[in-house]
Amino acid sequence: MSKQGNEKMGYLRSQGCAVIAILLGLLLLIHPDFGTATVGIVVGGGLTALGALILVVCFLSFPILGIVEILAGIASCAVGITLIRTPDLLGKLLGYVIAGALLLRGLQGLGEANRLKKLGYAAKWNLILAVVMIIAAVILFAVPLASSRLLMRLVGAAVVLLGLLNVGLQARFEKLIRASDKKIVDADS
Repeated sequence: MSKQGNEKMGYLRSQGCAVIAILLGLLLLIHPDFGTATVGIVVGGGLTALGALILVVCFLSFPILGIVEILAGIASCAVGITLIRTPDLLGKLLGYVIAGALLLRGLQGLGEANRLKKLGYAAKWNLILAVVMIIAAVILFAVPLASSRLLMRLVGAAVVLLGLLNVGLQARFEKLIRASDKKIVDADS
């Protein structure tokens, strides 16, 4: 294949990857549970494979590796299989972790606002922020997948933006290459 043909294939490949990224980003924006489920399945598969590997190594070298390692392999397999069967569980767990962190920080903020008030400082904004964090925590405990959906939508928006930037930058790069090729050809004649 000629040099120009290779360059054209590279350009098309790059633009194709950018279009796929844009489509994937749009999918995550429209249907964020797709991303959460996919991540859950991938993590579940990885944990299952890791657990199986640990079990094989433990059984092959049983006197050296014992019961604790076997239990770790079984636990890894169990968690992995659970994530494969219910991939949204990972998103729920993420929601609960974020809700717990927000609740703890909100309660800590209430304590800080109370201490500031006792010391004679204005603590209105500290109190408002603490109450907002506690309300957000309660909402996330009620709807734990909301945080993972928001996260997947943000990832989707970022992927769409990067894909669009790649399309534009690649087109500009191609235009500059063509312009420089014409200058080189003109200099040779």
